[in-house]
Amino acid sequence: MNINFCRAVDSYVGPFFCRILLLLKRFGGFINPGQGTDLSKTSKKIILIKFWGMGTILLASPSVRGIKKKYPSAKITLLTLSENKELCSILNSFDKRLYLDISNPVKFILGYLQVLYSIRREHYDTVIDLEFITNFSAMTTLLITVFSETRQIIGFNSPVRWRNSVYFHNVSFDHSRHISMIFAK
Repeated sequence: MNINFCRAVDSYVGPFFCRILLLLKRFGGFINPGQGTDLSKTSKKIILIKFWGMGTILLASPSVRGIKKKYPSAKITLLTLSENKELCSILNSFDKRLYLDISNPVKFILGYLQVLYSIRREHYDTVIDLEFITNFSAMTTLLITVFSETRQIIGFNSPVRWRNSVYFHNVSFDHSRHISMIFAK
């Protein structure tokens, strides 16, 4: 798919779907009472979402190693685009990698549904959204966590108010710091 098409869909369609999912989450009673709790001893399955930017995936690696050190028994999965497959295959910080193919709309939609189904079956207790701009990652986070027992949802603070409602913990995005330091928060 054309990158400009992806951006347009993300800008115009993404917020609409995210708001619907947020309404379901908020008014449908789909928030588990255990959500937002400390995971210091209970984090078993963590999924990180980082679609765009091969370089930022590399820059997030020290943070992923830090998560591994803090939660040694946790299984860490990365959800990213197939364009990042070559780089991600050499990063040993991840126990599992899931890829989305955006080369054409049919492959993307079918692959996305298949990946979401696979993620839902895994019952991740922590979702970390490493994207700081895209609506697609927020929508994916919501689709993973609505109707689930996810206890921890972490993402970057955004100037867009609805996006901050997606996460239980919003991490400030300090533009004066290097991205690797921001990921380390």
